[in-house]
This record gives sequence, structure tokens and C-alpha cells, in this order.
Amino acid sequence: MKHILVFCCLAALAFFARPAFAQDAGGAFTVTGKTYCPVKYYVNSPNKGEDKGERRKDILENPTMRIENKKSSEGGQDVAMQGLDISTIKLTKVLVNIGQEVQEEQVLATYEIPIENVIAEKQKLSKADLKYYEYLLSEVNRALDALRVKRSEQERMMRYQSVSPQEIEDNLGQIDVQLKQRDYIEQILNEEKRQYKDQLEITESTYGKNVEKMIFPKEGYIRSQLSGTVIWMNFDARVGKIFNTRTPLFLVGVLDPIVVRCAVHEIKAQNLKAGDKASIVFHTMPDKTFETTINKVSYVAQPAMLQQPSFYEVELLLPNPDKILKEGLRCDVTITPSS
Repeated sequence: MKHILVFCCLAALAFFARPAFAQDAGGAFTVTGKTYCPVKYYVNSPNKGEDKGERRKDILENPTMRIENKKSSEGGQDVAMQGLDISTIKLTKVLVNIGQEVQEEQVLATYEIPIENVIAEKQKLSKADLKYYEYLLSEVNRALDALRVKRSEQERMMRYQSVSPQEIEDNLGQIDVQLKQRDYIEQILNEEKRQYKDQLEITESTYGKNVEKMIFPKEGYIRSQLSGTVIWMNFDARVGKIFNTRTPLFLVGVLDPIVVRCAVHEIKAQNLKAGDKASIVFHTMPDKTFETTINKVSYVAQPAMLQQPSFYEVELLLPNPDKILKEGLRCDVTITPSS
């Protein structure tokens, strides 16, 4: 019994220590690899952006209070003002299918825009804040003009010593306060204009160019974020289907070139570098050989137990102009080290 136990231990050690690759006499060796899409992007139905929240009427009498309230609400603490829209949408058109080539910003599907979404978008594009700060700025400028006129009158009255130094000092202090108030309001107004411009660009990308005139289409557009191939789509994506706004509908990826990754034993990975030649034979196409070179060799080993050997990821790029290679295909990669 003891001999059997010793034999099993030696067999286990031999199994873990053996190189996980086939090697020929010329130094070349073969490992198993798999294809991966180098760039891919899930296309979801649209989400609701940030909301400006409710406007406080009592702040109209206190501009400083209004500005401070706005800063605190935009700091990311108020979840209610920045929540995602978790409503549903109803597809009206599906314009692409799996395997189809698409371009960046191409429309993949259209959906019926709920009326509550239109109302929310109109609120986000409201110019009420811009108009209010422009009004505050005009009031400050009017007050400054009046104080400067008063200052000119005081300078004339000083010749006849009919104005006190305290009145002159008070007027100069009021001018200084109004100048600081004007700078403060101009800073907030410029920030409001920037935020409005950014929000307008986001809304236009979803609803079209007429949204600034508060003209919204009856249908919204779901667009691709990059040029590539539709490599997956939700099989329930059909006209009339209702989806949650967080549901992924399409997966667009770049298939040319396609990436082949394989794990190489530490003994062989030590001698590999970018540019080493390799040949690839796919299990689905055993009669065809693809020639390529190594693109990357990782310097970090894949996770493994202490007593197990280390394996390093090797990446190869394979031209795929005809898109005959899909993601997930297994293959045999024969690598010939240059040294």
C-alpha cells in the first residue's frame, strides 16, 4: 500500500512539472489558443442624464443662497438629482442584424419616446437659469453705473467741501462690493453656459438638431458608438418589444484584425518576444494555415498555485478582412522562437 502511495505522489509531481506544450526538434512548439475581439462595445437603450432638480423660488431674493445651493447639489451628493431613468422603451424599428457592418453613429434601432422623457429633456434644456443670471448681471451693472455717477458728483462737490469724507468712503466701498458681485455672477453665468452647451450636445446626439427649439421627434435613435461588426444582438430585439433602459441590445466589435491569445509555459515564454513567427490552424478549418507573428508577450504570469508552473499570455494579431473568423474559435498555435 505504501508503494502505491509513493507511486501516486511521483505521478502527480510529474504531471504538474511537465511542460504544457508539444515541441519539435527545431525549437518550435504548439499550444492551444482562442480568438478574441480586440475592441467591442455593448449598445444599450438610452439612459437619462443628470437632472438639475427643483428650483427654489425663495432664492430669487437671495442670489448668494441660490448659487451656494446649486454648487452643493452639483457636488454629486444628491442622488435624487442624478438618478438614472429606469423606465422602459418600446422598439419601433430594428435596422441591423448579426454580422452586419456598421459605422460610428449609425442608427441601429429606433424606439418610441415616452412623453415623460420628453418633458424631462425639455426641463434640462431650460434657459431659466441663464436668463436669471443675465438679469442679475444687468442689475449689478445698473447699480455700478449709478454709483459711478454719484462718485462723479461727489468729486465736483469736493471742490466746494460740501461732501463728507465718510460719504466718499462709503460710496467707494459700495462700488468695490458691486464689482466683486459682478465677477462672481459672471463666473457662475459662464459655468451655466458651458453646462447648457454640453447638455445640448448630449440631447442633440439622441434626439436630433431641433431640440434647441424644443422640437422633439416621436422616435429616439439607438446608435453605434464605433465602426465595426454587429457580433451579437439581443434575440428579443424586435418591433414592439418593451425593454428596460439598462438592457443591452447590441454588441458591436472590431473583427479585423482579430486577436488570438494563448498561454505559454514559463520555460518557453522566457525566450519569446514580439515579432516571433507563428502559424495557426483552427479546429473548424483544419486544412487552412494562417501565418502571423507575436504581437505581445505578457510579463505577468496567470494566477496559479505555488507548486504549479507559471503560464504567460501571448497575443497574436491575425488579419480577418473577410470576417470568416469569429470570436471564441479554438486553434493550435505553433510558435517558432527567433532565439
